[in-house]
Amino acid sequence: LSDMLSSTVLVFGFKMASKPADKEHPFGHGRAETIAALTISILIGFAGIEFIKTSITRFIGEELIAINTVLFAVVTFTIILKECLARLSFSLADRINSDTLKADGIHHRSDMFSSLLVLAALGGGWLGYPAMDALMGLAVGAMMIQSAYTIARSAIDELLGKPVDANTIKIIREFALQVPEVYNVHDIVVHSYGAHRFISLHIEIAEGKSPESMHDIADTVEKLISQELEA
Repeated sequence: LSDMLSSTVLVFGFKMASKPADKEHPFGHGRAETIAALTISILIGFAGIEFIKTSITRFIGEELIAINTVLFAVVTFTIILKECLARLSFSLADRINSDTLKADGIHHRSDMFSSLLVLAALGGGWLGYPAMDALMGLAVGAMMIQSAYTIARSAIDELLGKPVDANTIKIIREFALQVPEVYNVHDIVVHSYGAHRFISLHIEIAEGKSPESMHDIADTVEKLISQELEA
């Protein structure tokens, strides 16, 4: 159920992010993806807390669970399916540079590990150790909270304007310097709005250029960087 809700948030985030720029949002709606990722982290966190609360109750109550081979088969299938979904989400996230899909991938990967713990709990119950169910439940809850923290920290960093890595700045500078009349590049700033990036930079050219010539040089730099980085 939490996965269904997370996927709904994911689709809504992409729908909002695809809206074009308008008067109130001149840089577009790309950060709706980041807000969606933050929402997913909150959902995962609450689910993790509920897992821990339920597991503590089971420790106290010592409730027995009914185990059969069908359960093992279902959980094993879930592990395989969740790992496939995680790899698909990470692959798509890298392809379109999407934080929301990365969050979805982390969620699926967390579910995969959680299912491994469930399998261990079922095995413990099968061997006559019912407390394994509550113990693994605590581990699942802790894992979900850790995943929620990882996703939330990344999303908050993005919303607060975390700077890009030094290598990206270096690449932008090298592309700008490929334009023959550009002698130096500095004050490079990259703002991320979902999958879209807005880059500003200062270029130094020889003095004495006409306004038209300076504009043409700046335009060439802009087109080159936009083409190479798909910014």
